Amino acid sequence: MALPGPMHLSETVDIFKYPSVDPDYIAQPGDQITIGDLHANAIKLIHLLIRRQVISMDTAAFDRLVEIYCKRIDSLTREDIIEIDSIIENIVILQSKVLIRLIGDTVFDRFDDYSLYKILKKLHDAGVPVEILLSNHDMESRRYWERADRSKFLSVIIDHRCIQSGIRLLKLMNNGCIAEEKAEAEKKVEELVQIHKKMLKVISYSIKEIQGVREMTIYSHAPIGFHCIQGLANLFGIPFAFDFNLTQSDLDNNPELVKDIMNKVSAVIDAINEKFKEYVDANKVGELFSVVKLASIESYSELDAPIEKITWNRERQGLLRFLPFTFCHGHHESQAEETAVNVINLNNTLGVGLKSHCGKLDTLLDKAPACEIVEAVAINEDDVVASFFQPDAECWPAAPVVAEMHGRDNGSDDIAAYILQPAAECWFAKPAVPVVAEKHDRDNGSDGESAAKRRRLSGYAY
Repeated sequence: MALPGPMHLSETVDIFKYPSVDPDYIAQPGDQITIGDLHANAIKLIHLLIRRQVISMDTAAFDRLVEIYCKRIDSLTREDIIEIDSIIENIVILQSKVLIRLIGDTVFDRFDDYSLYKILKKLHDAGVPVEILLSNHDMESRRYWERADRSKFLSVIIDHRCIQSGIRLLKLMNNGCIAEEKAEAEKKVEELVQIHKKMLKVISYSIKEIQGVREMTIYSHAPIGFHCIQGLANLFGIPFAFDFNLTQSDLDNNPELVKDIMNKVSAVIDAINEKFKEYVDANKVGELFSVVKLASIESYSELDAPIEKITWNRERQGLLRFLPFTFCHGHHESQAEETAVNVINLNNTLGVGLKSHCGKLDTLLDKAPACEIVEAVAINEDDVVASFFQPDAECWPAAPVVAEMHGRDNGSDDIAAYILQPAAECWFAKPAVPVVAEKHDRDNGSDGESAAKRRRLSGYAY
């Protein structure tokens, strides 16, 4: 079954060399880019963002950043950190309307938390949407930073050899590299940690429909199935009841049932992340995690230990994962063991250490529809917004399209649905695209919630 979901790109790279750019994979407004486990390697993330033309930086600056990055912690100086700050600060953001999704292991892993935090801050300050999926390493980070007493660095979950980036960061704070005064260094790092934590989500999704074929991709750090989503809903007290009596044959050739399930699953994932945000804001993410359950995780089901499973699970057998739902995860080492057509593993050892800079860069690229809303203007006395689309050079001449209004069933006049009716000679078999536009507030010219929503079919809205 061919699905219209994201493209899985596996590119052979050396992340320590300035990346080439493939014009076919340059990010455009509305695209979503998903990368597997980062291993706290900022160079791996920067390399990808240059390849997709989300950012640009001078080649010499990139090479210098790699050079500093490869230094031993004991040889780093205050001047090196100042130079890292300057290099990242001078990165140019080329595309801010692209969602960057990180499968996890962004910090408290093998490489370097400080530089990773700095590039995340650069993206955050430029308004680039970034979401980080809660992983075992990111959970360990939260368990440390949420402690009242941080005088001792202690992990009872992950071997210290596998969280060297966190230990490295604490050394930089204590040896005067980040700032001359320890209090100032702690303040600077705390600001970075706050940005990181606000990007955290438990689980994510995207939905795309092309020529009547609808696909939903569900993203998590570790391998999961529908039982884990139900378990998360139960954990957070969210009303949700997945029908576990369903079979694949029930969904085949039943688009209305598929659409209904996707709507319910996407709604519960949104609700899960909203509840999770309350724990993030209250610095209580660590309270969601049970060391006792982790110690015998194989004996627990996804319903009984959803947080532990979504951050640590490596077992793929028996997970309930129907088509046309695609499940994308990281964490597990072996991609070869993933044989299901609707399961994607983005994890590998690229960037896990200084000797692991060559290999496959596994990512997903979810392209936006060919034509995006770029402008909204009021066209009648009721201030109903008409949507005009940016022409696609291959299919559309530079001319506005005609919008035909279709009223809602409830007769509401504050929202108008438009179906674009492009001229036949310039559409080239591309399907009509439904668009929802809200009534424009002419009194204050607001471009906020009252202006036209720019919405993709993939589930991510600006």
